[in-house]
Amino acid sequence: SQQLFPLAPWVDLMRAAGLGSDTAMLQALQPAWQSELASLLPELAGRPDLGDDEGMAPARQARLFEAIVQWLALVSQRAPTLLLIEDLHWSDETSLRLLATVARRAQTWPLTLVLSARDEALQTQAVLRRTLRELAQGPRYLRMDLQALSRQQTASLVVALQRSGADQQASARLAERVWSASEGNPFVVVETMRNLADL
Repeated sequence: SQQLFPLAPWVDLMRAAGLGSDTAMLQALQPAWQSELASLLPELAGRPDLGDDEGMAPARQARLFEAIVQWLALVSQRAPTLLLIEDLHWSDETSLRLLATVARRAQTWPLTLVLSARDEALQTQAVLRRTLRELAQGPRYLRMDLQALSRQQTASLVVALQRSGADQQASARLAERVWSASEGNPFVVVETMRNLADL
């Protein structure tokens, strides 16, 4: 399985949001929360990364969680916010605990969490199952199970991903081959088309 340092999805999120260069946001955070975030983002203060997840003391974890919650509260005060975390099944246990905390604290904020996870991972990952059960207890929780694309939908996606001017009969043959290889998995369709474009 993929090895991630603690809170990796959240660190990626803060970097993608440009926290390191957002002077106004950093000034709006209390110094204690700035310090905690700097322990996750060394570029803020030159401090080292967290290290091993198992070595994080509960009090330290609570402070980090609160710092991230405070940052998200400020972000959502600026404007309604969409927070996307993909491939939740790769997340470390600390990240999942933080997700449950954020969802609980943000119920009245203009903040929408969109999460994706593979259904088969739910069979083997108890922490992920527990986290999703906790999220499901929230008042605004909505689960959507995404089904595989149909043959026609796969063909439409293949056509959309092809270079313009492709021969119609050749496109139909290609779509059939991609359907057979992908069984309607959109990721496999996109990657197959990307690989073909590189040939």
